[in-house]
Amino acid sequence: MSDVAKRPLPACRPTGLLTMIQRATDASLVQSLGVQPILVQGIGRNPKQWEGRVYFDLEDPEQPTVRLRSWISGKRAPQWNQVLSLTVLIRTKIKKPGVMIEPELEVVGIQESGQVASSRDELRKKFIAAIHAKKLVVGDVFLKEMPKVILVTNQGGEADRDIQSQLAGYRDLLAWEIQSVRMTEPQSVATALKDVLGKVGQVDLVVLARGGGEGIAALDHEQVLQAASVRAVPLVTAIGHANDHTLLDDIADFSLAVPSMVGKWLAEQLEMKVRRQADSKRLSGLKLEEELKKLQGEVLAVGKARVEEQKALLQLQTDWGALVERMNNLSQNRSLWQTGALVAWVFIGGWIAGKILGWW
Repeated sequence: MSDVAKRPLPACRPTGLLTMIQRATDASLVQSLGVQPILVQGIGRNPKQWEGRVYFDLEDPEQPTVRLRSWISGKRAPQWNQVLSLTVLIRTKIKKPGVMIEPELEVVGIQESGQVASSRDELRKKFIAAIHAKKLVVGDVFLKEMPKVILVTNQGGEADRDIQSQLAGYRDLLAWEIQSVRMTEPQSVATALKDVLGKVGQVDLVVLARGGGEGIAALDHEQVLQAASVRAVPLVTAIGHANDHTLLDDIADFSLAVPSMVGKWLAEQLEMKVRRQADSKRLSGLKLEEELKKLQGEVLAVGKARVEEQKALLQLQTDWGALVERMNNLSQNRSLWQTGALVAWVFIGGWIAGKILGWW
């Protein structure tokens, strides 16, 4: 490595790769940028040796999709896939004359941090099962009487205020709790997620929300992805700006583009819940009315049956009276016949006796 590469790095804030690209593509600045070395920070990826140089991609720690082609003279190279602080000279390469200028970095000094950072592609492969795993049903959360929702967000952030401002009229339909973390520190986020995502029966939904800007790549740290992969409670994410997308979004059960959409989404879910409850009450009322009509019909049928039974009983009583009367008549007739028979036998007996005694 050259003597320049061995010099201590200047004590200044590293220039962001995206800012540097924007500046480097300004043709009026190319000459001045290529003379004075500047300090940048990034992750070394994909090294290749060619003609006495080691070429590699320098990845922005905050925006993994932003990379710059870089090279260092000689065969000595840093450990790859870790955060590096580099003293560089900006060079430019014209890909199409008069059309496109592509910046590249000549590395003249390296300071290794020792902080290993897996590439986005490596992390995707590692967590591919979690990404494609069956998602928990978020909508079922709002079927509960008073769902418990925990918002994991930045300490002192505005996400809670923004969300609750959109929940006017629905705030009393859910239990709300804030879990404040340091979003730029993966360990802080991972610890919080492990805690809340395992509280089955105590927590019904976890929402992780933060705005865009510096430190968003921390949410794609392996610790955070691992914590989100092992969960028993549904997870909703709302991270960064609309064009930001993290692996954590892919692992989550549901993802919203920006934090400001969380409140609107929750309000929509709670409004549907209110409508379902109103429909349920209306249907219950209709069913009750139907049951009442059915019961009234049964009461009328019972009344009619009772009237018929009373008629039948009255007829039986009438028939019984007639039968009793006939029996009385028969009894009277029998007495008359018995009396007549007795008189007849007396007469016959007297006549026979008279014949014997010669009275006749």
